[in-house]
Amino acid sequence: MQRGEEKEHCRHSDRYPVARAASDSFKIRRATLPDADVIAWHRARMFQDMGDVSDDAFEILRTKSRARLEQWIDSGDYIGWLATPADNPETIVGGAGVQLQPILPRPVDTLQLAKAGRRQL
Repeated sequence: MQRGEEKEHCRHSDRYPVARAASDSFKIRRATLPDADVIAWHRARMFQDMGDVSDDAFEILRTKSRARLEQWIDSGDYIGWLATPADNPETIVGGAGVQLQPILPRPVDTLQLAKAGRRQL
């Protein structure tokens, strides 16, 4: 591989550098409707590990989360990404997601706005 081609290979389509080892070891894919069950399990387990959910409440939270995730993934109100080993795409080893939620404009105290700067706009 030529030097220029190598550099090109190590860049994502939006031109940001990508670590080659990470892309060879793991694959990141978008969550789909059938993934709602595993995402719900991860979510309930996270709260259980933090001590916020008892063993008895785990299944209740998992079931309710799965139903809501199915709705939100289907409507596009939830976007998730799942990481799998490159050589074992059926095994999910991590994930992240965002719940898209519109908010209405709200009043802002101009003094707080001046202190916060542009970051909080």
